Amino acid sequence: NYSAGSVALTSGTELTIGDGSMTLQNANAHDNDGMFVSKPGAKPEDKATVAGVNFGTGSTAYSSLTLVGSGKIGAITADAAGSGSVTFGAGEGKTGDITVEGAIGADTKEIGKLVTNGSNVTVASGDVFVQSIDFNGGSFNVAADKKLVLGAAAAGLASTIDGNLTAGELTFKANTTGSVDIASNAVVDLGTLTGITGIKINVGKDGVENGSATLLADKLVLKEATLKIDPAYDQPYASAIAMDLSGTAGDTLDGHVEVGHNALFAVGFDNKAEVDAVLGSLIKDGH
Repeated sequence: NYSAGSVALTSGTELTIGDGSMTLQNANAHDNDGMFVSKPGAKPEDKATVAGVNFGTGSTAYSSLTLVGSGKIGAITADAAGSGSVTFGAGEGKTGDITVEGAIGADTKEIGKLVTNGSNVTVASGDVFVQSIDFNGGSFNVAADKKLVLGAAAAGLASTIDGNLTAGELTFKANTTGSVDIASNAVVDLGTLTGITGIKINVGKDGVENGSATLLADKLVLKEATLKIDPAYDQPYASAIAMDLSGTAGDTLDGHVEVGHNALFAVGFDNKAEVDAVLGSLIKDGH
């Protein structure tokens, strides 16, 4: 297990992690100019540029990378599906704004797990392929033309989104089953939400503090997935709001929707403010 401020490579294009862990705590250490990992320029006189991290030979699901504070990093890849976990932030006072300049994982070579501990993460370019997520505060932002692919084939999913999420699309790897829980007043704002059979998406959670949540999708394509909206009754209402559904006319609900107490499912609206305006006096203190 290793810990450093940042890493300045003298050769190669990426930092490789095997059967171990690496914590990088200061992207400005070693004159790294805000880069958690840097690589030499093409010529000796060229400035260093941002470099990525690879979970390589010998890495397992227990291999890990933790990024503390603010900074940028290159693509994060794995040589084998399920290898490696990445944690952005280390709790109160150790969070920041982190930019990933590249993809995270790849089709058939997903990262094992992504965790946000209060940091705000932006994946500036590239898709995200990951088997499990635990977004604990902060935000995770994927470019509007890119997707977050979640899950592992024939494996149970138990992921939580307790922080804000934006992406062009949230979808699931084929044959994934299990659930995604959205709570802690999180706002999940998607271009398209594409489900699959065997997946349950829970918006809001009963019995916990700050159990409400908002799911927004320009298009909702459930593909036999289940969408359940059911927060605590004494908290602000939870909602799932879609502008369009499946089908060429955007009018086909191709899955299952369960709406509990203090919950709302709306179609044809662009945002929660539009819904609140229609509900008017029916809404009091967010309930």
